Amino acid sequence: IYKENYEYVGSEIGYLIGGTVKFVCPVEKIEDEYKATLCADIYGIDMKTGQVIYENKHEASATGANWNTAVTNCKNNLTKIVADAIMFGL
Repeated sequence: IYKENYEYVGSEIGYLIGGTVKFVCPVEKIEDEYKATLCADIYGIDMKTGQVIYENKHEASATGANWNTAVTNCKNNLTKIVADAIMFGL
């Protein structure tokens, strides 16, 4: 990823942040609500050296009245966790 992006950003950009977000398990109905669980596998690369300087996995769960609400709530929870981790991890 470093080599593929270096031609576009060079060393002008300090960090390249990437990763994946996946469902840990299918969204499930529990009584009157739905429950979603997502996992984010995030990394940060120093664009000056090409070294991976941050790598971590984060998981979050949330419930909602329907599938969409549960997933949206889970994304919002996971976003807060990942953003804080990146801010303090880089």
